[in-house]
Amino acid sequence: MVMKTSRNQDKKIAQVYQAKNSGRNQQGNTAQHRRDLEVYQTWSNKDRCARFTMLSSMHNDLISEFKHCLTAFEIWEALKQKFGVTSLVKLHRLTMKFDSYQKNAHHSIKQHLRVMSAMIRELVAVRHNLTQEQQVQAMICSLPNSWEQMK
Repeated sequence: MVMKTSRNQDKKIAQVYQAKNSGRNQQGNTAQHRRDLEVYQTWSNKDRCARFTMLSSMHNDLISEFKHCLTAFEIWEALKQKFGVTSLVKLHRLTMKFDSYQKNAHHSIKQHLRVMSAMIRELVAVRHNLTQEQQVQAMICSLPNSWEQMK
């Protein structure tokens, strides 16, 4: 649903959007004006669809909290602000899972590394960065006793 645009197109869209909302939108006859208007209309249609989809996917009690947002981006930012906070419980659960993980006997070392890497990415996603030393130590500790020579 999100339309990819260049930085220049984003500026143009913002300018046209501002002009439209401030009542300064004068009809221009230049080719550039027509292109700008076409880009804005395309963006506006896609944004309206994305905004409608986001609002219609919410429970009724949430819709009233976010219907004041004029664009899908504004809704997205408001949702991130309201629900994007990582709870202490989730952070603790991810940390405990990572610290206590043991290699599955049926997994190859490659699969084991993938699982550990995925857990590290989950921790980084919630802004809990691990040093390389912590990552290596957790990896070594997760190996079974039969790998004692590696420890």
